[in-house]
Amino acid sequence: MHPRATDAILGGHLVRLQPANPVSMDATALKGSASAPITMVMYSDFQCPFCKTFAQGTLPRIIERYVDPGQLQVGFKHLPLESIHPFAFRAAEAAECARHQGAFWEMHDALFESAGRYDASLFERLLPAKAADRASFDVCMSGLADRDIRIAVDQAQTLGVTSTPTFFVGRLNPVGELVVEYSLSGARPFEEFDRILMRAVAGPQNDKESR
Repeated sequence: MHPRATDAILGGHLVRLQPANPVSMDATALKGSASAPITMVMYSDFQCPFCKTFAQGTLPRIIERYVDPGQLQVGFKHLPLESIHPFAFRAAEAAECARHQGAFWEMHDALFESAGRYDASLFERLLPAKAADRASFDVCMSGLADRDIRIAVDQAQTLGVTSTPTFFVGRLNPVGELVVEYSLSGARPFEEFDRILMRAVAGPQNDKESR
């Protein structure tokens, strides 16, 4: 079932959504405090140039302004576009296996730096500092991570997400699912995220009064 947009500021790229169903947080790599009032989930592809622009330019500013102070939790979901990005699924596997060893975000940064091309040197360079288990990582890379990646891809299809990066911003309900308030897609500048996140953090009453 596709999200139903209830209002939109199309010229400013601000879109407010109320999906028929909350977004599951299964198969999601998280960064930030679990008690943060707002969560932003991104669907991304390690070989996508627009995703790289966001990861290297915009995301660090969002982390500094919202994640580090405890206002926002960021979640990453895989959406490898295999028909146009031949290395994307293997890169997603590497990131997912690194997540199981507590090093998702280190692998995330390295994969975007290498344009989504995974090779064993990334493990050697990144994971030993985390006291990671190389044998377990290699077993994971033999196909064990596929399930979580496919879950994320299926979730994206259910939500009508067809391009990367796509972002959902909202609050977690009592069972830990994301109730979406805003959505963005593409390599938007930090200022657009800042505008949406300020509204989200301020809460629905403030948002209503600002209209």
